[in-house]
Amino acid sequence: MTTPRTVLGIGDLAIQQGGEVVTHALGSCLGIIVQDPYRRIGGMAHAQFPDARRLGPRGEGRPGLAVDTAVPALIAGLVAAGGDRRRMHLAVAGGGNPTGAGGAFDIGAQNTTAFRRVCWQLGLLVEIADLGGRDPRTLTVELDTGGIIVSSLGTVRRLR
Repeated sequence: MTTPRTVLGIGDLAIQQGGEVVTHALGSCLGIIVQDPYRRIGGMAHAQFPDARRLGPRGEGRPGLAVDTAVPALIAGLVAAGGDRRRMHLAVAGGGNPTGAGGAFDIGAQNTTAFRRVCWQLGLLVEIADLGGRDPRTLTVELDTGGIIVSSLGTVRRLR
């Protein structure tokens, strides 16, 4: 029996039991993970934008596209799949500035600020954060073990 492996693209969101969820090329985007390690249920979103209101129609029906809609959608999906919010672990990676642009063009900083705001509004504590920098990341959550792995430019780090 093989365990499911889900690969997310930009704006995707997935919740599943067991297996792993992975997303690649996190630059300014955020990879947001929720998981209930006891039930081996969790998921991830690959959020590209900080605020869904800026997206207009192209954001409709795609809660994983923006940070402010991805976090609540992940929590709702975890609970709907049988996970318990009280046991929920939250992790995030990305939010970099690959181009070195500043101010209004630093989408990574805007995504990180939006993530912190949503977590504060929802009363969530973030267990693991790997944010900033200029290098792209691949983020993997192993739901069977609770492991979280970040790899970038040939370096692999197990954060849990």
